[in-house]
Amino acid sequence: MNTAVIKSSKLTRLSGALVLATAAMLALPGCVGVVHMLKADMDPVAGKVYRFKLYDIGGYYDEAGYEKSDTGLTLYKTAQLGFKVFGGAATLEQAAPYRWTVPGSDGAWEGVNAFNNGPIGKMGAFVNEGVPLLKAGDLVDVYVPAALTLKDRKGLTVIRLVCMAEDKACIKREKGNHRKAYGWVVQPKGQFDERLLNVTPHMDLTGHWLPGKEPKRPVLPAGATGAAPKASGWGS
Repeated sequence: MNTAVIKSSKLTRLSGALVLATAAMLALPGCVGVVHMLKADMDPVAGKVYRFKLYDIGGYYDEAGYEKSDTGLTLYKTAQLGFKVFGGAATLEQAAPYRWTVPGSDGAWEGVNAFNNGPIGKMGAFVNEGVPLLKAGDLVDVYVPAALTLKDRKGLTVIRLVCMAEDKACIKREKGNHRKAYGWVVQPKGQFDERLLNVTPHMDLTGHWLPGKEPKRPVLPAGATGAAPKASGWGS
């Protein structure tokens, strides 16, 4: 076994990770931390559903922390580099009508390490039909596709709201024995049916909710105890 070759290979991988991280942070404005998600690096996470926290970065939330109606328009105006990297530049019609948010973790996702160059940190995601109004601090489940074509809404997608940010009991319950409350796999590869993905227009081209399409916030359970509504009622 050639130790020099091993060291060289490891350094190449780590150097590549830094380049990819820089590219992705440029591609997805508002994302912080080390994030790299070019196509070759999605293999360790593709096809899985992850549990993440929502972060108030990128201008997608109002002063109270709730999802704004112009998230798609903001995406169109600030993330054309991201569109170009992942499938090509988008038109206004391909971006502005769709909900967009920023889920992620404060470190590596489950299954990611220095040797497979998988994604780390926070990134943007579409929001599936049926998911309630979101707020920074919510716990959500996010599906990761094998290939990203953002202009066709083929990207990371929030598929359900699990715990509202205010419901500390729910967050504690969902964390269980995990080291942290987000960043782990809740559905392994192949268990989520992609036919459930349905990213539909919710806003007009000027950043206002379409009639009947404004999402509503669930009622917080009394005392925000462990009797919180089941996640199955808050998305797919």
